[in-house]
Order: sequence, then C-alpha cells, then structure tokens
Amino acid sequence: MTFREDLLPDIDGIRCIPDDLGIRLYTVTLRMTTWTGDDSAIGLGRGIRTDVETPITLANGQRPKVRRISYKETVAGGGKYQEGDFKIGPFTPEYVGGGVSFAKMAPPPTGGGNKGYHFVLRGPDLPATGLLCEPIEEQADRAFSRYLVVRPSGSSA
Repeated sequence: MTFREDLLPDIDGIRCIPDDLGIRLYTVTLRMTTWTGDDSAIGLGRGIRTDVETPITLANGQRPKVRRISYKETVAGGGKYQEGDFKIGPFTPEYVGGGVSFAKMAPPPTGGGNKGYHFVLRGPDLPATGLLCEPIEEQADRAFSRYLVVRPSGSSA
C-alpha cells in the first residue's frame, strides 16, 4: 500500500469534523431520472417518470462542503463559471473501505435519451423542495481531493 493510500482514510475522517460540529448546512443528492413508454425521451416529458435519489456524502454519511463560486473564480474561470454556481467538496478519492468514486459524482452517459441526472441541493437559502442543478465540471486531478461544480437550472426540485 502506498503512502497516499494510507492517508486517504485519515483525510476522509478529518473532512467529517465540520458536519459533526453542525457547520455543514447543505445536503447534496444525485437524482437519476428514467422515462419509460412511448416517446420516452426526457426532452419530450412524456411517458412514465421514475426518479431515484442517492445522497452524496462523505464517510459515515456526513454532508459535504457546499459553497457558491466566488466572483474572483468566475473572472479567473474565463467564462466557465457563472454567478450562482456551487462548488461541492472536497471529496476524498475512492479507497478500500470508503471515499467517493468518480462514477458516483459523474455517472457515465447512458447512450439513450430516456435517462438523465441532476444534483439536488437543499439548504438554508434555497427553496424548501431543493434546487435542481446541472453538473458543470468534475475536478479529479488532485491526489487527495475531488470537487464537483454545479449550476442551478432555474427550477426547484
């Protein structure tokens, strides 16, 4: 086992401390939507809709950090980010016994028009039903952390 692999469980445990203290106010849920029946494409909105929600959490079900992208980041991003985008994380990369897999943060495309996914944010300054968000970017280029950037779609969940 490498030094990095030895550290990942410890880092994951440290990232849970703020939620243990009650500082993490947002919850993040991955919503997979499937349409079945005739004309079952998501864009058409016809057929039978099935939603499956999976919480996105740290170790022991702890909530991740969620914050709005700063103005400085929108300027530095060269148009990639917009005001109102959210950055979620850091998440600990997957390791034996824990972490968050990249496939959970960014599900692979299904190849058909009848499946899609969004993230639902719930928190103190958001609608009571939650805020439906589109994934903008998955950052997985660091050894000890991963981030997810989402953009509100303009409608509540």
